Amino acid sequence: MAIESNRRMAVVSTFEGGLKRKYNINPDDYYAKLSAQNSKCAIPSCKNTTRPDRALSVDHNHSTGAVRGLLCSNCNAALGLVDDKIEMLIDLIDYLNMHDGTSHGGFVASIYTGNQLN
Repeated sequence: MAIESNRRMAVVSTFEGGLKRKYNINPDDYYAKLSAQNSKCAIPSCKNTTRPDRALSVDHNHSTGAVRGLLCSNCNAALGLVDDKIEMLIDLIDYLNMHDGTSHGGFVASIYTGNQLN
């Protein structure tokens, strides 16, 4: 039991050290944000639940380094796959809208861009 406890403490210590090194935040900042998000992904429509033994990912602006929020691994990966490009996300929304069988077409994406889409 002591070995398991030591292993867990080492993992937590490594994780908390990485917060400062990678994102310039201290563990208190992380846990405050985690509490503010009710230990859930920052994406409101996300239904993924994070295992208690798995931390949420720190999402940050790759240009400025500013922390935006904590995301589940799926949402964090999705942003990474589109390289945080809003235009790519809008194109994906348009694609889904064109193929979902409804009549609203690209309406949702037009809200974000202010453009009138055909």
